[in-house]
Amino acid sequence: MKRTLRWFFYAAAALAAVLGLSLLGPFVARGLIGEAIPPAEQAPEGRFEEVRPFVAAGTVRVESRQGRIAVEAWDRPEIRLEAQFEVPRYTRFAFEVDAETGEARVFVQRLERGLFGVARDGETGGGDSVTELILRVPAASRVEIASAAAEIAVDGVEGEVAVDTVAGPVEIAGSPRSAVVETVVSRLHFTGSAGSVTARSVHGPVTIEGTPAAVDVETVSGGVELVLPVDHVASWELRTHGSIETDRAPQPEEVDGEWVVETEAGGDAATVRVVCAVAEIRLRAPGR
Repeated sequence: MKRTLRWFFYAAAALAAVLGLSLLGPFVARGLIGEAIPPAEQAPEGRFEEVRPFVAAGTVRVESRQGRIAVEAWDRPEIRLEAQFEVPRYTRFAFEVDAETGEARVFVQRLERGLFGVARDGETGGGDSVTELILRVPAASRVEIASAAAEIAVDGVEGEVAVDTVAGPVEIAGSPRSAVVETVVSRLHFTGSAGSVTARSVHGPVTIEGTPAAVDVETVSGGVELVLPVDHVASWELRTHGSIETDRAPQPEEVDGEWVVETEAGGDAATVRVVCAVAEIRLRAPGR
């Protein structure tokens, strides 16, 4: 039941983001990001830049419904935030860092003039409020991002990466301990050698490129492309009612109307599991 409700919120959020349903926006935002909203003030005019001391392996949480979110790793015990708010008047913003507990949070909330001129959270008032957030964090940080339609990019983070979004594209590069992405229609592209990559998508396409130790992907109609070396030793489980295209043995077999590739490598071999309802699965070597 919880999973069903969650997908309902995702679908509603996607509809709100695409169609701009201002009445639905506030409820969807709470369903996606959660009820715990930190104290926030009006976003500053112009470009905001600030550097604060931080621990080497803390947790960084970013919450912004739209715009652009970029997180880059660096080798300093500090966290740096650069932010740009196109319409600060209708934006609430918080940047909280607790170096002792190792927790940092960036929070952006857009406002709108609702009925009778009362401001409410959700869609923007007075134009499209585009927010750009660029963070530099210690490489070993855990990064959590929640959004509805922001363009998201994470580069070089070696800790855990978790992204919960609806419609914005997601790019993850590097060697995180793990990468987990849940989305409805977002395009996901992972490049690197993570300990594990997990993706759950309804309609969004998924591309995984590199040599991750474990891959676990589930989609409904979003196509999946695996760009892995030919000598990548792994236990394979590929299943779909759509189609499977692969450049290596074994070739897919049809079992009860479903195309299947299944092998067991054993030992310390990587594991690759991709299960789709009706999507195409493509497995190829780099450059092909």
